[in-house]
Amino acid sequence: ALGLPELVSGRATPPVLRGARSGEVLDVMETAPLDLDLISVASYRAEVPGPGGTVGRGRSGLLQSTKGCPYQCSFCHLPYGTRLQAQALESVIDDVDRYVAAGTTDFFLIDYVFGLGRTHFGALCDALADRTVRWFGQTRPEVVEQSVPERWRESGCWAMWLGVESLDVAGAGIGKTLTRASVDAAIARLEAAGITPLVFLMVGLPNDDERSIDRVASWLAETGLTFVVSQLTLRPGTALFAAKSQTHLGRPARTWDEVEAVNSAYRAALAIDPARAAARLESSPTNIFNLG
Repeated sequence: ALGLPELVSGRATPPVLRGARSGEVLDVMETAPLDLDLISVASYRAEVPGPGGTVGRGRSGLLQSTKGCPYQCSFCHLPYGTRLQAQALESVIDDVDRYVAAGTTDFFLIDYVFGLGRTHFGALCDALADRTVRWFGQTRPEVVEQSVPERWRESGCWAMWLGVESLDVAGAGIGKTLTRASVDAAIARLEAAGITPLVFLMVGLPNDDERSIDRVASWLAETGLTFVVSQLTLRPGTALFAAKSQTHLGRPARTWDEVEAVNSAYRAALAIDPARAAARLESSPTNIFNLG
């Protein structure tokens, strides 16, 4: 595994790792066949459709059909690199069939950007449409605008997480040029297709202030969107961490204590208290953790 020096240097995750005990070489870009005998399938839970169009929690499996992400948001660490790499469709569908045979018919597709790569995801939707399953995934609003979400719906998609982060994210200087118009358009496209939009939010971005948090709180109250919010943590190996490490230490961080020191200094310099801002948004009745 990589240590702190490799992470802060920006060195990519190696394509292979060596088992600590066996010495076996493991290719991290390959997915081993799913062995449901090794886990308690019924213990895994995630979002499922609730009564009356609500979002609930229930038994769910995890699927992944691509690895990597070509977008380079400066706060995001990409363990599989920036090249989108599709897994063999046959292996993904084999996993679906194994889950179904074990009694699981709801899934979370954890691909970083669902729909980015029309040929692959089109074939995946065609294969899922032949099975009685429900699934949800995650993507970017601009990808929804360029896709055909009706095709997703026909294959069993009932919800889609959107990486919104903030209504002011385009001005945050984090390499994400998402606009409010794109967010609104993506939500409308999903709803028109019969898919429930879910929203990832983040507080503690460089440009956050009380007014930006007010705008997000008002937007959530007006739209009734189901969401989850997290506090930004600066991660070694990301461009944002490297910049703030230089600001606060004058050099790259060398120890994990220095990583924490960089994060503490970063949070102290913000115009808001990110913990308080997160708690404010978390109190909303549409926070997914308040849905019962």
